[in-house]
Amino acid sequence: MTIGHDRLVKELPEFESKICELKECDPSFAKLLNDYNKLESKIASIHSGLHPELDNLLVELKKRSLTLKDRMYIVLKNT
Repeated sequence: MTIGHDRLVKELPEFESKICELKECDPSFAKLLNDYNKLESKIASIHSGLHPELDNLLVELKKRSLTLKDRMYIVLKNT
């Protein structure tokens, strides 16, 4: 498992091999994965207390992250 998809693999471990494959072969999936990882990093930063004044941003980022994860899950289930 590489750094580029470890967050998603933790959430969807049953799809680890598909995630690896799609990351390499499907540019649109790779973009979703990249966007998801960036959002998850921002969320982790806010949770760690680096930006306590950003509660509203945190809620919005979590919603966007879940939307991206849902879209990737649909791809994974249908391939």
